[in-house]
Amino acid sequence: MLIMCSKRNNSKSYIPNEPKNFKQSINCEYLLQQGLTHHQKGQLKEAQKIYKQILKNDPRNFEALQLNGTLNLQQKKYKTALKFFNLALTINPRVPYVNYNLGNVLHNLERFDDALQSYDRAIQLKPDYAEAFYNRGVVLEHLQRFDEALQSIDRAIQLKPNYAEAFNNRGVVLEHLQRFDEALQSIDRAIQLKPDFAEAFNNRGNALIGLKRFDEALQSIDRAIQLKPDFAEAFSNLGILLEYLQRFDDALQSYDRAIQLKPNYAEAYFNQSIIKLRLGKYEEGWRLYEYRQVKKDTKNNYKKFPIPLWLGNESIDNKVILILNEQGLGDSIQFCRYLLMLASLNPKEIIFMVQKPLLSLFSNFNKKIKILEQDKPLPHFDYYSPLMSLPLAFKTTLGTIPVNIPYLTVDDVKNKYWQDRFGKQTKAKIGLVWSGSTTHKKDRYRSLALRQLVLLLELPFEFHSLQKEIRSDDKKILKTCKSLYQHQNDLNDFSDTAALLNQMDLIISIDTSVVHLAGALDKQVWVLLPYIPDFRWLLNRDDSPWYPSIRLFRQPKFDDWESVIQQLIIELKKLYIK
Repeated sequence: MLIMCSKRNNSKSYIPNEPKNFKQSINCEYLLQQGLTHHQKGQLKEAQKIYKQILKNDPRNFEALQLNGTLNLQQKKYKTALKFFNLALTINPRVPYVNYNLGNVLHNLERFDDALQSYDRAIQLKPDYAEAFYNRGVVLEHLQRFDEALQSIDRAIQLKPNYAEAFNNRGVVLEHLQRFDEALQSIDRAIQLKPDFAEAFNNRGNALIGLKRFDEALQSIDRAIQLKPDFAEAFSNLGILLEYLQRFDDALQSYDRAIQLKPNYAEAYFNQSIIKLRLGKYEEGWRLYEYRQVKKDTKNNYKKFPIPLWLGNESIDNKVILILNEQGLGDSIQFCRYLLMLASLNPKEIIFMVQKPLLSLFSNFNKKIKILEQDKPLPHFDYYSPLMSLPLAFKTTLGTIPVNIPYLTVDDVKNKYWQDRFGKQTKAKIGLVWSGSTTHKKDRYRSLALRQLVLLLELPFEFHSLQKEIRSDDKKILKTCKSLYQHQNDLNDFSDTAALLNQMDLIISIDTSVVHLAGALDKQVWVLLPYIPDFRWLLNRDDSPWYPSIRLFRQPKFDDWESVIQQLIIELKKLYIK
């Protein structure tokens, strides 16, 4: 089985009990049996010497080739293993376990689509191959095809009902699907089958975090560390949990321990950056934030070019620099302000690659900045930088955040359209955003259900939904909200949204892209924040150094939106009701 990493169980590659299909020479048979005996005892150097001796005399010996591949897989020499398995399969492509082990190699090389094909071939040759179904599910999880991953792992469990590793990873997939109760049940079954399963206790902690049962999560992750004291991933997960408890110093220490155990642990370094930035320690925070480009779940989002990465050290005078958008739409809006600082360094041209919904909004941003749609062919450039590396390049501190606001403008024609449509104002217009994208990792913490705002909507104001997407549960409530006007059919891109919110007297929003758009336009915005906010909103303050027009309303304790809404109603009455 796959030698797994991160939060999954380490498992072993398949070693056959006896050789098949090798030359029937007595000497070859004797040597191969000797090599296999050493191999099964873990005496890998001795086994490798014998396999090499066989291949020297018989380069097409199938068993020596595939066993050499297995041995290199066990030693994590994946490229060498790949060579031997491919050679073996040219001789006999219809051996299930060799296709399976090839899939394991390709998985470790992060060639996930190729790995999937190898597992599929193994299953085609051996339809009851539980381990292949299981590792196939792990690959599908990497590809974020979670429903298919669950089906594949469920098939592995059908074939092998006491498969602890499969129950554990089934829980991991269910966590991705935010089915935390089911995830916990599956992981508990893994622990029942294998009581000393450290990886399962660690994953159990993750499921309990999803269920907001933090004290139990702490106990579970502590148990994982007790079972496996050098478990770097568990120390990293402990750090995440301690963040939810606002024990930031303890969290940093836990990440430090993870890094001691695993010195190149990008995820732990990145998690430290989030705490540093949230605490306003920008100098160290921005430096550590660069680890987002190499951690496993985000590194594929960052393009690499055979030209220099610019982090502020070289002159870009008369040079062309490409700035890559990254992460969400709100991030592009918040950090595009740095392009104006970049323009002051006298580049020949700045090319800003942006997401399609932002093209119209940025069309008149700055004459020195060429706006290019994401994934379109690139012209020549001399340097490049991801957008959110620019705070590091400009050595940003809390006191040097660029706040030349407004730095975005509203389209005159679209602005006039909304002015004419609304006509003469009789009540204060309040724009409202209560939920964000469900694909956001922490959406369950930041988004509200519309029913939670019913008391707010009873106030004597004119409320306007600024949302493009309306969730199914919210649609039912909308039918009863006569004071909340809907405009989703008029919002084709962010230039439409900008023109609509420009008509508002106040915008009230959860932490989503509309906040950044309104802030960049210098509109008055009240932002509703969860107990553990995104790093950009810092801690223990109701204002933002990024946007002077923003006011922050924070949860006083975890998951307490009721207190936030009550405070919101009080402040609205003070402001608009005399």
